[in-house]
Amino acid sequence: MRARVCILPILLGIACAGCGGSTSTKPASQHTGLVNELPDKKGFFEIDTRTAGGTPAKRGARATKAAPHPIVVHFYGPDGTTELTPAPTDVSIRIGGEGSAEVPLKPQSGGGFATEPGDYPTAFRGQLKATIDGQTLEAPFMIR
Repeated sequence: MRARVCILPILLGIACAGCGGSTSTKPASQHTGLVNELPDKKGFFEIDTRTAGGTPAKRGARATKAAPHPIVVHFYGPDGTTELTPAPTDVSIRIGGEGSAEVPLKPQSGGGFATEPGDYPTAFRGQLKATIDGQTLEAPFMIR
């Protein structure tokens, strides 16, 4: 009886070794943001909040009342390293859940898209919306 009790956890570990989620891996962040996958394997997007000087806004316990800052999004192709081409259009985010207002993002000269500076939270959940290859896609995200 004792031998069966000791072997059971080992057998369960072996049986569950193949279990799990997606085999897809997210690429590394290129701009200190959080990388998320776009629907339909169109690529990835990286989202972050920035201070007026362009550095990442402090979050969590380190955060103080932030000065108005933009939310910045960069889009990457399926390889996760090159810019998505053609660039998305009609990019917006919704901060919070259903019924929240959409905030438009405009293309930036240095690449990516950004909101106008505002009193946005530095940590939040939301929804990205963009038109890519003529198809409107939506993807959830979280900034921590």
